[in-house]
Amino acid sequence: IFKEIILDREPRDKWPKLIKDLLDQEIPRLINIQSIEDQEIIMELIEKIILKFEINQFPYPTYILSDIINYKGPLSNFNHKKFIPKFFNKKQKNLNIKESDLNSRANLKKNKVLSINFNEAKKSINEFKDGQYQIKLLVEQNVFLEKICSDLGLFDE
Repeated sequence: IFKEIILDREPRDKWPKLIKDLLDQEIPRLINIQSIEDQEIIMELIEKIILKFEINQFPYPTYILSDIINYKGPLSNFNHKKFIPKFFNKKQKNLNIKESDLNSRANLKKNKVLSINFNEAKKSINEFKDGQYQIKLLVEQNVFLEKICSDLGLFDE
């Protein structure tokens, strides 16, 4: 069920719009740039479009089909279609009533998660994370002190 675009079949001036339109869709996305010479430049263009328009990579990431080896960016890069995760590599079929109901519930939950403004929630998340980290440090310190006390025989359980 991948939505795939092969960039070399389209005029270069339309690439940013094609990529943006593809990334706006809520399906697994595949951008094939294997037959293009400047693949690194195209990868940077795709990354910039994702950052500029704040395109969400959840729940479906964007997969890139390229000849680039040792790519270390935020996109999932593959050199052959057979390496793309099999989970998304399915034929599309009609849903039965039960599946349709479950799908609509899942879409509601997904939309609820996507509607959260993560920039606003980031402060609360960081405060919670810092509190949990402090608890972890205190527990480690307590375990260390209990070990010292038991080694010295000051306190036996």
